[in-house]
Amino acid sequence: MIDFSTSPYDMARFMMTRTRYFLVSGLFGLALASSACGSSGERIEDPWPTMSALPAGAPADLESGSKDAEASASNSPHLRSGNDGFLYVSGLDDKATVGRAFLASYGGTWPVPNAKRPVLAAGRLVELYEGGVGLVHITYQRPNAALDGLRVTWTSDADSERPVYEPLGKALGHITELGEKGSRRLTLSVGKEDGVRKGDFYALLADPLNPNGDAKEGDAKASKAPAAQMLQLSRRLTGVCMIKKVSESQSECHRWSGSGLLGRLDQPVVGQEALFLEHTFGAAPRKAVIQVARVQGGDEATQAKLSEAMHEFLGSLTEPTASVETIANTLDASASDFYRIVEEVERRDTPQVVIGAAIRSIDGEDHLIVNYGGLGSPAGPGMVAAPPVGGVDLGPVGDLNPDRLRSFSATVWASVLIYRGQTSEALLLLDQMINTKTLTGPLRWHARDQYAMRWGALGHYRESLWLVLQDEAVAAKNNDRTARLNAMGTRVRLYDFLELPEVAVETAKAYLDERAEEKPDGAWRSALAMYAEMLTGAEKTDQALAAVEELEAACPDTCNGDLSSFISGVFWRLPSDQNDARKAMLKRLEEIADDNNTEQIAGLRLYQGLMSLRADDHTQGLIAFLEAERLYKKAYNLSGQARALYFASVADMGRGEPQSAYERALEAQKIQMELNDFTATAEIFKHLSALYTNPDFLENPGPFLGGARQVLAGAVEAGLSMGDLALAGESLLSFGSFQLKIGMEAQASDTLNQAAALGMLSANFDLAALAHLYNAAIARQTGDMAGYQQEVLRAKLMAELSKNPAIIQAVEEMMNPEEPREIPTQLL
Repeated sequence: MIDFSTSPYDMARFMMTRTRYFLVSGLFGLALASSACGSSGERIEDPWPTMSALPAGAPADLESGSKDAEASASNSPHLRSGNDGFLYVSGLDDKATVGRAFLASYGGTWPVPNAKRPVLAAGRLVELYEGGVGLVHITYQRPNAALDGLRVTWTSDADSERPVYEPLGKALGHITELGEKGSRRLTLSVGKEDGVRKGDFYALLADPLNPNGDAKEGDAKASKAPAAQMLQLSRRLTGVCMIKKVSESQSECHRWSGSGLLGRLDQPVVGQEALFLEHTFGAAPRKAVIQVARVQGGDEATQAKLSEAMHEFLGSLTEPTASVETIANTLDASASDFYRIVEEVERRDTPQVVIGAAIRSIDGEDHLIVNYGGLGSPAGPGMVAAPPVGGVDLGPVGDLNPDRLRSFSATVWASVLIYRGQTSEALLLLDQMINTKTLTGPLRWHARDQYAMRWGALGHYRESLWLVLQDEAVAAKNNDRTARLNAMGTRVRLYDFLELPEVAVETAKAYLDERAEEKPDGAWRSALAMYAEMLTGAEKTDQALAAVEELEAACPDTCNGDLSSFISGVFWRLPSDQNDARKAMLKRLEEIADDNNTEQIAGLRLYQGLMSLRADDHTQGLIAFLEAERLYKKAYNLSGQARALYFASVADMGRGEPQSAYERALEAQKIQMELNDFTATAEIFKHLSALYTNPDFLENPGPFLGGARQVLAGAVEAGLSMGDLALAGESLLSFGSFQLKIGMEAQASDTLNQAAALGMLSANFDLAALAHLYNAAIARQTGDMAGYQQEVLRAKLMAELSKNPAIIQAVEEMMNPEEPREIPTQLL
């Protein structure tokens, strides 16, 4: 029997990977100045920069770096991944035009003449270079799809009304009808047959080839920018909407209204593109609390002004589900460690953001410096910009600018949305803020940084990279070092997400060198820690450990707990073959742990549990995870609590305790649903599916078997809801495997046919091969030899496309068995 199973330790990596950047978000990146930085020439405050910041040409080694030799030999246009993080197309002819839309399909040899190549992405041509090469920008790609080598097919030209995106299902549609005047209702061209679900969020995108068509004079997005910039998703965004009703071929989507204090949103028009962003539960968010602390060096009247400004902003929203209150704590907003000071505020069992304020003399006049910070872990994916170092100057206390107060209130509200996992809503609010010309200085580039991160949280990392490069270019022109370094630090993380480890290391080193003048202060230590992380990700372990030693030397007193966060970031990324280094680093984390820091100790228990799983000591791992769960619960950290329970379920599986694993996973899932975190909920469905594909568990049945249909069908539905056909297909494979084991051969065959189809559509040929292999076994078992021959040949074809030696061997063993063998029970 071929084993495709994944170790419990590796199964657990998903949850920690999702939260890696949350654990250190208070330590990296931002350093907002309290007053405007010096500049040379006219400052740029245009909502949308005029410079494209795109590469002047394609990388010289573009073709040699291609991973697909068959695509390289083809004369048709193909996508190429650049070592700069951007995506290119080669093989263009003289008819190629900027702005043209395309579909990208599987680019390798295609031996299935009666089936179309699977379409995996859509985008537009952005720049033309010499040699038949251009730069493209992806509008949508299927989750986890590899883009390098995909074949490009143009879907629009000057005469077409709109691109045809039908092969991508729910991913891209267009507005077919507007609601009555004053209504927020829209009708989209995609429906149930395309995979649309209630709770789906869509971005409404302006036509990039006619950006001024429906814009009013003076609109920021109607500026005469070069064509390349107009192809940014950010530039095209005019709104977001959530699906409320679904019919077979269309759906009803309700626009999010944003804030009435930030200017009107562009009105939608029939024909406008609608881009799928994310699936959510569609439920009301948890009620948040925004707390305004006493003003250091100030009076209650100033505190009241901040509170009133926040109240006013909430009043401009539709059902904000949040309250504002004043608290007795006094927090120094100008302190460099404000992110730590804010932890002094008593935790509440609800999303919680705290505003601090202080009076400081600037040029002989009292100014109000403000800052904010969230407590606990944010829900949902993506990076979160750290609290502003040094705070933000709102101006003279006696003459507070209403626009400045409003901008700060909007910034705080954006963080509330992020902490509640409302990624799409945060994206649009930040877009509104950026389009507000009164948003200036540090608050503007802080908003743009958060904006870039939200695109990244939605999987559009190249969009984020483009925005950040523009921010660096603007900051350089304005001679604004603080803004430039902030964007540069974010760029390091984006290269990491784009799986460019060498570029991430190079950029992290340049960022560290830029921070040398702050050595050994916090900004330099944070830069060194990020450099150590990137070295670890690039498997330069010795250099990474040397950087950690330098950090320890700079933090003889643990830097008030920061050292633990620094080391944790490196510990998690150490390669699996560096177990000795892991053990040594864990020991160091234990030595410097602060027993009074509940969340730090909880995180340490998670690491200890994970190390126990690596050593196959599942019982000790379970003990550690349950202690972590207790501590996170004590700290009102629901995200941490859910992670600990998830890991405890993994440990229970390793202990051969399926019932306990089932119950703990359901507890974790209940919390993630309370947090409205659909992605984490889906991952728990996938984890639970292993209960029904493991033959050892099925030999010792328990009450958990009663949940089989709910879990396995839930895993399939979760994948389809997120537009992740590969995940849905893998879940169908597990479902079919379970049906086969309990004697439901006919139902299993139908389920496996669906799994094979989704494997084809997602170019996940491993999955398709295994599904056909299962069906071959069913046909042979029932005496259908013609069906067996057909299925095994299909499995062989898919296995060859997958180029996976283990899958190919499994097919060969099915075709030429030396002795009775079992087929794989799991894909992963």
